[in-house]
Amino acid sequence: MPASPWIYQPPLPLRNGLAMTLYSHFVTSQRWRKTLSQPEPTYRPRIFWGANQVPLFGWIASPPQARGTWVATYGITGELADQGTLRALGAKAYHAGYAVVLFDWRAHGQSADLSATLTSDGLYEGEDFVRIAAQAIAQENCPTPVWFAGYSLGGQLALWGLHASENQALLAEIELAPGDVAGGVVVCPSLDSWRSLNYLMRHPLGRYIEKRIAQALKVLAHKLDAAHPGVFDPGRSPERIRFWPSIASWSFLG
Repeated sequence: MPASPWIYQPPLPLRNGLAMTLYSHFVTSQRWRKTLSQPEPTYRPRIFWGANQVPLFGWIASPPQARGTWVATYGITGELADQGTLRALGAKAYHAGYAVVLFDWRAHGQSADLSATLTSDGLYEGEDFVRIAAQAIAQENCPTPVWFAGYSLGGQLALWGLHASENQALLAEIELAPGDVAGGVVVCPSLDSWRSLNYLMRHPLGRYIEKRIAQALKVLAHKLDAAHPGVFDPGRSPERIRFWPSIASWSFLG
């Protein structure tokens, strides 16, 4: 039976999940601008306020007569400037007629410079999405409906955002109407993180990827420590990181 024309079929060499991940990281992220038929929009910087008034740095761009809004972030490591996949998706959404809000999530990028707040194992990241959406609508004239988007761990964050958008008390507090958040677009969210981690630890190349993730988290931990001297316990070293596969978050250990 022939494949449906509406179902994306990657090239044969990329039908393995690990191969696709590596290609996305090493190739697509470097040549993403060449995939755009129209230029990336000119974003303006904006500081949003997430759950518990945590400042979150973002970029925002809105085309004339936008027909909706995308709020999106990236995966476990990185920052807006180096997230080619996210920026390519943002550009495509913009030229499809959507206002676009891209943001550094907690403890990442310029949000890490603004606040020493660490990731919260999903307790607040979903609410961050919803609060950002409300501010984009009320203060930046971004239109509804709103769509949450992300890939890898960012996809999990977007799903938490959809869950938070069903909290009627939260919606009433931030004056967001039920139905303003229409849905989400997520790619490879970590729905079964234990299974993913076990695969990584069994596969020789997977162990290399896991090591690279841990190294990137250490760099991020050092950046947080340097940006907020005296906040973290000096007896706890960023060299020792607890990596919780169920949420893919981390913290300093003593």
